[in-house]
Amino acid sequence: MLRTRFCDLFGIDHPIVNAPMGIRWAGADLAGAVAAAGGLGLIGGQNEHPDAQPANQAAWLRAQIQAVRARTDRPFGVGFIVPFLTACGEDDLPRLALDEGVAALALSFGDPTPYLAAAHAAGARVLVQVQTVAQARRAVAAGVDVVVA
Repeated sequence: MLRTRFCDLFGIDHPIVNAPMGIRWAGADLAGAVAAAGGLGLIGGQNEHPDAQPANQAAWLRAQIQAVRARTDRPFGVGFIVPFLTACGEDDLPRLALDEGVAALALSFGDPTPYLAAAHAAGARVLVQVQTVAQARRAVAAGVDVVVA
């Protein structure tokens, strides 16, 4: 079995993570299956377009987190597209995920800094997707736990 620092960081058996690809693809079923199999399952906390969000995104997200938890006691997390949080007025969704006790926040396409302190205070790790070397350097300097390039 392949064991890596990523496994140790998240308390998982396999260095496998599913991408939080929006609510149509990476909901509780996929994240729960990946987590139950020993990888890091990630719920896509948002849809790919702000206008296509469920009517009550917070209730939907809470239900997804609880559905994963009903399936497994293994670590899992939630991913967010940072600009969509602001565009949709849903800046509180990462806090909701942290309050629900997720092990990880995965953030994409934006500055992770506003979410780091709360995530680390809650005991969660932060993964950040970057598109440039400069973004990777900023993410590391900010204190993220994992850079996805």
